[in-house]
Amino acid sequence: MFRIALIRWTILLAVGALLFYLKSEFGLRLDGEFFKAGNLIGASSILAGIIVAYVMAKIFQLSQRKFEDDQEFEILSDQLTNYRKLLFRLLKSPNFWTKFDDIVRLKKKYPKLTFTDIHSEEVESKESQDFWKNEENFSATTADLYLAMECVTGPIETIEDIEEAKSEYSTEWLKKMLPALSQIWFYLEEKFARHTAGLINDQGIWEPYQDSIRNLTARIDKRLKRKSFDRTIVAEMASNFQEEHIPRMLTLKRVRKTKITRSLTSLILTLATMLIAGTAIPLAIELFTFDNNLVTEIAFWCTIVVIGSVINLIIDLFLLLYRDFFGSETF
Repeated sequence: MFRIALIRWTILLAVGALLFYLKSEFGLRLDGEFFKAGNLIGASSILAGIIVAYVMAKIFQLSQRKFEDDQEFEILSDQLTNYRKLLFRLLKSPNFWTKFDDIVRLKKKYPKLTFTDIHSEEVESKESQDFWKNEENFSATTADLYLAMECVTGPIETIEDIEEAKSEYSTEWLKKMLPALSQIWFYLEEKFARHTAGLINDQGIWEPYQDSIRNLTARIDKRLKRKSFDRTIVAEMASNFQEEHIPRMLTLKRVRKTKITRSLTSLILTLATMLIAGTAIPLAIELFTFDNNLVTEIAFWCTIVVIGSVINLIIDLFLLLYRDFFGSETF
């Protein structure tokens, strides 16, 4: 962006300096007849029409793209919400955890300990130190996996809480889920399942949850509809969310915030400048009486402004078209 701005201002200043040099050295002048002939007004009106047409088309394209992005974000949000519901049911299935008593002791001794706390590289709390170094009363692997699932489900007590939080996926929360999802994949993926050998019982899901877990699995990924549920499915989903879905959601959130890009904003400002210097001021000159010397000076500077606006317009159009052709997510 800095390079583009530097090129833009270098060109504008060079053209302005050239015209000023021609004016001072060779007496380049534009008198009131230039205004009265309507040359500047006509040229400005044509260019303004081009800009307006392009901006309107661009705004329509932006609205259409925003609608499509919103739909995609909604689909991914629904999938993430369903995955969180699935994890919530696993958390609430005591028999799924072979050493559920360890989790009970964990919650009793460290009620406020979170996955982020025990994996933070910046701040290491006393509880976190005790958890990794001094605690021998429970399985750290079980506790770590449980806290990772809790991190993804969020601070909720019921399924209804998960549904209500669906539309509130902040950038911060989505980013916080990524390491937790990676840890879930690591512990449950078939290749690394030895880390949780004897700690997880795939058949231990609480009976009232079994049908809903199968339904949630199919809603998250239709390819898994006919597959028997086990830990590897949870791992595969965690990998998909960590590597694809959440990064895409973060991208969509960033794009949704970019309502109008710098180039489009610059285009609108160019239009306003051109209308003032090329139309409003010349019309005022025609409607009111001014000293000829003043008219000559105004004509010269208005012409410089319009020429600069044209150059600015060409640069902005080039940037917009370039980004469109090369598939940029913003323009």
